[in-house]
Amino acid sequence: MTQAKRPKFERRLILGKSIVFAAVAKKAAAVFSVRPNWNDESKSQGYLDLHEGPREGRELTAHWCPALNGPCCHQRRHRFSLRAKEVLVPMFHHHCETESHDHEEIWQEIEAALQHLIDERKSDTGGD
Repeated sequence: MTQAKRPKFERRLILGKSIVFAAVAKKAAAVFSVRPNWNDESKSQGYLDLHEGPREGRELTAHWCPALNGPCCHQRRHRFSLRAKEVLVPMFHHHCETESHDHEEIWQEIEAALQHLIDERKSDTGGD
């Protein structure tokens, strides 16, 4: 029997009008939220946002962030928003339509964005 690989980050899936996939690390999180339009996929909305704990050079955007359970510097970056719209939303619909219920590809995309933020924090380059 093959044992599933344990995710590197905590994964949270929240279901409601929007479906939220959150990959969470100690001081950072990447959150993909999709508000699906089941009648017309092109009208579905999706965002991939980055959240990080306070640090010098970043503006505090929330005193309490549900992803981090504390203060947050929320970022919506163009390249991640574009990736959400062009890749993650269609991927989400594909998985729902095929009833595979395997969202591993989505988690990998979100965790890659989170790893990018963590690496950026470590090098403190300021990002894009």
